[in-house]
Amino acid sequence: MRCHAAVCCRAGTRAWELRGGFALARRGRIAAQIGPIVADGEAQAIALLDAALRDLHGPVFLDVPDRWRSIAQWLAGRGFGVQRPFLRMSRGRGGTGDASRLFVIAGPEFG
Repeated sequence: MRCHAAVCCRAGTRAWELRGGFALARRGRIAAQIGPIVADGEAQAIALLDAALRDLHGPVFLDVPDRWRSIAQWLAGRGFGVQRPFLRMSRGRGGTGDASRLFVIAGPEFG
């Protein structure tokens, strides 16, 4: 995967790919951070998430948009809990773009 954004250029970044989708994870100060996960559908997003979780060890953080309740339930079944709410807001044009394939965000620090 070529490096086009700050998220994939960081040391310790890992990537997983399935046809039509990908997941990235990076080392954090206290936990690995998974995101983004971009996929054609929820089943593929969960498969990418499962692959990432099998490879990562220790604490893991990820930010799942509220619309993906089945992913949140899948994570809860694996011991994840809600740590904080996150509400993205914008003013004027620009917005958040097409989020139909974005199942886990990279994190608020990436915009």
